[in-house]
Amino acid sequence: MIETQNLTFQYEGGTEMRFPDIRVDSNESLLILGPSGKGKTTLLHLLSGLLTPKNGSVKIVNQDIFSLKEKDRDHFRGQNIGVVFQKSHLIKALSALENVLMAQVASGEKTDSKKGALLLKRLGLEQQTYQKSYELSVGEQQRVAIARAVINQPKVVIADEPTSALDDAATKEVIQLLEQQAQDSHAALVIVTHDARLTNYFKNQVHL
Repeated sequence: MIETQNLTFQYEGGTEMRFPDIRVDSNESLLILGPSGKGKTTLLHLLSGLLTPKNGSVKIVNQDIFSLKEKDRDHFRGQNIGVVFQKSHLIKALSALENVLMAQVASGEKTDSKKGALLLKRLGLEQQTYQKSYELSVGEQQRVAIARAVINQPKVVIADEPTSALDDAATKEVIQLLEQQAQDSHAALVIVTHDARLTNYFKNQVHL
């Protein structure tokens, strides 16, 4: 689960941003919605420990991530937070499976090819397992990114604008994939977006 309290942030020379308190338990989903310029990306970076708040806390499984030293926080992030970025950021020279396993490498885990291949199979990518990432379609690359985000069975999965470039049918498919994979990992799912279509899919919503 993930919980925030009294979270604020201020860029140098900028206005202080205040964010609403949120709480998402395991197997629950939250949609954070807002137009450009309202701090969605900043909030995402705070939730994932990539930015340090001016005030407040972010707790994951009751661990305040900002009470950890930077090195320990990086390790904690790799173990407990899976992020699906707006762009897949796959390594072109690596296969789909190798890209998925990079999450284990980054977190200091022993790589598990069987687990990665099974995850790709569940996401409908069995035939693409050993293809180079540049050979994959945009939709296939996005599925690989989802697999990479959940292979360590994180406690929290955060998705940044996962549907902004997709049509309605693909949007529904990606949302279903994210929810299913988060549930399989018993993770809390947080989606940060400006895509108003997603209000039809999520009961729990926060508007910035």
